[in-house]
Amino acid sequence: MTLRSGRFGWGALEPTARYSELTLDRRVFTDGFADPSLWTNQARLVDVGMNWYLNKFVKVYFDWEHAMFASPVFSRSGHSQTSSDLFWVRTQVYF
Repeated sequence: MTLRSGRFGWGALEPTARYSELTLDRRVFTDGFADPSLWTNQARLVDVGMNWYLNKFVKVYFDWEHAMFASPVFSRSGHSQTSSDLFWVRTQVYF
């Protein structure tokens, strides 16, 4: 972003999207590494966002992530859930 006369602009926007999947072998549970009543062996993630390049030194990330689990998992609050949502904003300064 520059404030010079005739050179003002709001930077550039870049849309982002990603899909990822993680599948663990069932032996994670049968060999005693994890409890199948608390955890799942498969998770899928959809990630959609926008990067804003304010200028060549400043970048702002806006992102929403939606995770889906093959079987219910327990959250920190003690409730089971089959999905999770996260929205985050991050700023990066290059110097």
